[in-house]
Amino acid sequence: MRGHPDENSFAYAAREDRVLLTRDTDFLDNHAFPPHLNPGLIVLPSPSTAARNSLPAISDWVARTIGRSRDLWRRAKIVFSGDGSYVVHTFEWDEGRIVTTRYRWRTDGHLEILAE
Repeated sequence: MRGHPDENSFAYAAREDRVLLTRDTDFLDNHAFPPHLNPGLIVLPSPSTAARNSLPAISDWVARTIGRSRDLWRRAKIVFSGDGSYVVHTFEWDEGRIVTTRYRWRTDGHLEILAE
C-alpha cells in the first residue's frame, strides 16, 4: 500500500486480519497505532548489508512461528534488527500494559532472552 497513509495500511491489516510487514517504525507509536487494535506488526531491519543477510532467517521465522500460531501474535509488535536479535512488544489484556522482551538466536540454534 505504498503511497497511502500509514493509518490506511494499519486499518486494512486489521480489517483483513493480516500481520503488517514493514520497515516503517512509525507503526511503533502506540498512540497513533494502539496495541488493542493491532492485528500484528513486524518491523524489518533497515536495508543495510547486515540486514539483507538476515532477511531469509526472518522470513523463515515468520513462516514457522506466526504462521502456526496466528492468534498468539495479534496485538504484538515485533522489531527485527540487523544483528539477528528482535524485540517483541505484547499488549497484556489482563494487566493492561505492554511487555517488552528482547531475543536472539544463539549460534547453537537455541533462543536466548536478552532482556525483559
